Amino acid sequence: MNTPRPGGLRAAPRVLENRWTQSAIVAVLFVATGELGHLLAIPPGLATPIWLPSGISVSAFICLGTRVWPGVFAGAAVVSTLPLLRSAETTGFLMPLSIGSLIAFAVTSEPFVAAAIYRRAKFGGALLDHARNVAALLLVAGPISCAAAATLATLTLAASGAIEWSSFSETWLTWVVGDLAGIYMLAPAVLAWAEGDRIRLNQRDRGIMPLAIAGIALVCVVSFLDGALIGSNMRLAFLPFPLVVFIAYRFNDRLASLVGSAVAAALILATAKGHGPFGDHPTNQALIELQVFTLVGILTALFTRSIANERDAAERETRRLSSDLAHLSRVTLMGELAAGMAHEYHQPLTAISNYAGASLMILRKHESARDELGEPLQRIADEAMRAAGIIDRLRAFLQKRQPQRSPCDANEIASEAVRFVQMAHSFPAVSFSCRLAPGLPLANVDDVQITQILLNLLLNSCEAIEESGRQDGLVEVSTHKNGAGRIRIRIADNGPGMGAVAARSCFDQFYSTKENGLGIGLSISRTLAHAHGGQLTLETSSPEGTTLCLDLPLRGRPNEI
Repeated sequence: MNTPRPGGLRAAPRVLENRWTQSAIVAVLFVATGELGHLLAIPPGLATPIWLPSGISVSAFICLGTRVWPGVFAGAAVVSTLPLLRSAETTGFLMPLSIGSLIAFAVTSEPFVAAAIYRRAKFGGALLDHARNVAALLLVAGPISCAAAATLATLTLAASGAIEWSSFSETWLTWVVGDLAGIYMLAPAVLAWAEGDRIRLNQRDRGIMPLAIAGIALVCVVSFLDGALIGSNMRLAFLPFPLVVFIAYRFNDRLASLVGSAVAAALILATAKGHGPFGDHPTNQALIELQVFTLVGILTALFTRSIANERDAAERETRRLSSDLAHLSRVTLMGELAAGMAHEYHQPLTAISNYAGASLMILRKHESARDELGEPLQRIADEAMRAAGIIDRLRAFLQKRQPQRSPCDANEIASEAVRFVQMAHSFPAVSFSCRLAPGLPLANVDDVQITQILLNLLLNSCEAIEESGRQDGLVEVSTHKNGAGRIRIRIADNGPGMGAVAARSCFDQFYSTKENGLGIGLSISRTLAHAHGGQLTLETSSPEGTTLCLDLPLRGRPNEI
């Protein structure tokens, strides 16, 4: 099964999107870096404490998906067969090819296992977004996959007679350390450059970065290259670590991953030439010890960067929540003001109604004037009473009270919600259509909370149409009894609809597609619907519009909120 690339991966030319092109590139890189690793292989050509192809294959599987496995298998088959063909003890071509193919199978299993474990164990986001992601790749997926591949490959070598059984443990350990070194050195850098943002430095950092890089280069020279100066003093081997941590903490993911890999490469090169504290040991032992040493340094840098990213993300989330709470406070204040205004408006409306009624009583004594003024005054009285009723319902809607469920008319609730929207908001490009089924049974709900749900859905539809710039917007409200013995209120619009991500996440808390949205409206609405024993669902969403359905129970005791 092909695994899609993460969203953070930068767009590539169309020719590079082809599976076989990607596999061919992976194979070429595998063979090139594999030949480099064979130069340090002990036993000759079979296992090496520095194996960069493992980092390439794991990175390719995570970034491009499992579809590039042919490139990994082909590259592994080539680099596994060539040393056997070069061996003086090997005769013929068929046996080395068979052994090389079996080893290639073991090597190809490594990125399969590593990518699967990493995707399952990661927290989400990019590699360096969370310390858990770094641990998932480098402390869980890497060691498990390397140990499994090394076991299969070493068993193949020993069973075929390519190595003695007495050297099994040494070959296995060298294989594991070499594969881990490749993953540690290359995978974080590749993933950080594939998923991370472009390097952006402010004026101060542009002055600090060259000094930091020059400083770490000088420290590496002093610690590892100038053997005459320090000999094999292990204490000085730790000098690069503070600067590596500083760069990882100060700058971004790409620089943090690069500096760790660059320092590791410099230390390996120095040790291979016999310099530094590891240079006076036998080559295989020195390189294995060095790999363990550099793995600690790289892990320190990556965990430092990921912890800094978590801190930055927490600060951004805190600022966002503070802004949302401030906005929510303003909304609450407006609700209190609206409740007060409703109370104040109720008195003059009552006075208007009373004066109109008194005028009608006086006109009854004057037949000639009653015919001329009676009807207008009666309309004044009727409209005043209607306005007073609206104010009373608005005040009831804004009051904080315990839910009170009772048999309610779904058609009346839907009509009331539409009237509220038309009265309180101006959407000149939106018209409403109500198709309410007659004779519906009563729903056992709290009418205020159901009105709140419908108001949220109607306002979302109107705002979506308005933001799209459409001038013939239409919101259709319909009711009917569905097959599950419930009343369904259906709200459909002809707005721009939702994307795939928004359709999946629209009911999640704090998820919003609006620039200033809190992301709690639909989440609260669904919670209220469930508390009534009902259900709020997204029926359809496409470029032609969005349809949401609210199902309400007819009877039965609903759940408590």
